[in-house]
Amino acid sequence: MSLLYGTLLMSFVSFFNRILGFVYQVLIVRLLGAEGIGYYNMAYPVFVFLLVISTLGIPLALSQIIAQEGFKNRAYSKNLLFFSIIFLLLFSIAVLELFFSLLPLIRHLLFPSEYSFYAFLWLIPSIPVIAVSSALRGYFIGSLRWNIPALAQNIEQIVRILVSLSLTSAFINVSLKDALRGPSLGVLAGETVGLLVGILFLDKKFALSWMLPAGYLKKIFSLAIPVTLTRVMATLLSALDALLIPKALVLSGLSFREATATYGLFSGVAMTLLLTPAVITNTLSTTLVPGIAEALGQENFSLIRSRSFYAFKLSLIAGLPVTAILLLYAAPLTALLFKYPEAGQLVVILAVSGPFLYWYQTVTGIFQGLSQPQTPFYILLGASGVKILCLLLLTPRIGITGTCLSFALYHFLLFILSLFALKLKLRTLTYDQTLLKVIFAFLGSLGLGYGFSKFFSPTIPFNLVSGILFVGTSYLLLLLVLGGITSYELSRLSRLFKR
Repeated sequence: MSLLYGTLLMSFVSFFNRILGFVYQVLIVRLLGAEGIGYYNMAYPVFVFLLVISTLGIPLALSQIIAQEGFKNRAYSKNLLFFSIIFLLLFSIAVLELFFSLLPLIRHLLFPSEYSFYAFLWLIPSIPVIAVSSALRGYFIGSLRWNIPALAQNIEQIVRILVSLSLTSAFINVSLKDALRGPSLGVLAGETVGLLVGILFLDKKFALSWMLPAGYLKKIFSLAIPVTLTRVMATLLSALDALLIPKALVLSGLSFREATATYGLFSGVAMTLLLTPAVITNTLSTTLVPGIAEALGQENFSLIRSRSFYAFKLSLIAGLPVTAILLLYAAPLTALLFKYPEAGQLVVILAVSGPFLYWYQTVTGIFQGLSQPQTPFYILLGASGVKILCLLLLTPRIGITGTCLSFALYHFLLFILSLFALKLKLRTLTYDQTLLKVIFAFLGSLGLGYGFSKFFSPTIPFNLVSGILFVGTSYLLLLLVLGGITSYELSRLSRLFKR
């Protein structure tokens, strides 16, 4: 029950934080504008890359070792936490020293604008803080004290949002460059408060020993390094996108400022709306891991296939209504939320590929449950290679439309390759006709929503909200009438929430 409780609690925390994150993204785009968010999103992937290098995957390895052996020897688990904190603090500082020594050589490559470099500099102090707080989080999770990191993450997110919005609002009247300090300092404030919460709940009554059991360091690094390699590659690919897209847009004929603003619309508006269902699909992926792992331990491949299909179906049920809403109301939505109706055309192109992306996120959870996290990594690597090639070919020719088409193809490839890999692993995949009924419910709600939009102009906010509610209600009713979701599945969902 502890594992189930912890999984559900952390899933709820993730859900809550993502909702807050979406609201924050809407407000920060309104404050900074497309150009400002473009500069910030150029800097952030480099920050994440340094953070991944600085933490080395040790917090995750720490939680696994403590979960496995901590109950046998609590003193050693606390000593392991102490050594991890000291190591991460010193190593993160060393990484930053090395990076800044190389910075004169690579600054103009990584930061083509002084504005993005300025935003990055204000993010740097957060790295040692996050390194230490992540070690504490790993310790608490490994000790099955799930409520502490859950509380810390909620407080951290709230503080980050309040500080970011307050400082950005204050500095935006001075200059855009000064306003970029707001989100960066918000990260520092949130992480610092989260760290203090962790320290507050840490049991300080233990005798510290400078001796660790033989093999502990070897074990922690053997677990940490593979995770780090995967995350390093993922963050490198993200940073590469942030570098390539603005440069490719300049080649299409835009000035650098226009390219930055266009990239801001893509990364800060269009992708934010596309990833809205990730609030559910990422939570589903997290909760799926223990169930798949349990079935794998029993060598019950039939159960793995049925649970995988059930997860596929739930991700489709969650993602398709959002896809319908984005296809129908992209322009008025981006106008109402972000004040950028021109981003609507980007959203429409990306929305077509949305269901494939949501499915891939679910497959990632399945492979983690099967103890094969390397498979999604190889799939990500292959699909990213195709995406980068398409970005270089299409964006200079047709602008940001080429970027959106490249990402749409990328999402499709992620799904196809992961589905193929899953079929190879499980030999066959389970499916039934209810999947088609879900798709029919989507198509029906899409048609009804289109008719509604013709009678009631979505450019009026009341009509837009009414249209979204109409599409959502139509989808749910069609889902029930057509039998896309069964009474058994509804009862299972209700029992899950009652827990």
